[in-house]
Amino acid sequence: MKRTLFLAALLVLAACDDKPKDTGTAASASASATPPPTASTAAPTASATASAAPSASASAAAGNGDNAPASKDAQVTVRDPVAQTSATANVIADGAVTLYLPETPGSSWSVPTPDKNLGKAKEQTIPGFVGTTPAHQFVWQIKAPLKAGSSTKVQLVNKKKKPDPGDKDQTFTLTINVK
Repeated sequence: MKRTLFLAALLVLAACDDKPKDTGTAASASASATPPPTASTAAPTASATASAAPSASASAAAGNGDNAPASKDAQVTVRDPVAQTSATANVIADGAVTLYLPETPGSSWSVPTPDKNLGKAKEQTIPGFVGTTPAHQFVWQIKAPLKAGSSTKVQLVNKKKKPDPGDKDQTFTLTINVK
């Protein structure tokens, strides 16, 4: 009798392991939470997704520059602007481009001369970008006169609040291609 109960319990456990897992709702929930990459970047240290804010655990996307497909809202995440000094975002007209750059203590990112076609970016600081380092977020809305086929470059500068003699400002260039 004990042997029969033991064998029955083993069969039940084996049957439970063979059941396919219900991934229909989990897959659709995760697909809506983290869409596939939507913008291109210039180096493998950048991540391009359409999530609301970058996470330090986000996977890196290989950069594919001008040949990447355009998306309505493109996002470019740069984890190391010293190693990666530029990136490219392909976006559809009437969309938006979001750029995240790490804001190290004692420094601040800015756009010294805003592009007249893009206008001034909406900016905010997001805590916990890379470990304890916050991110500086820039968002540009792509609207007239920018249209399909146009391209523009945005030069960003990271200035130290108290520079040492001989320190140079760090620069980053974002190229926006409207497709």
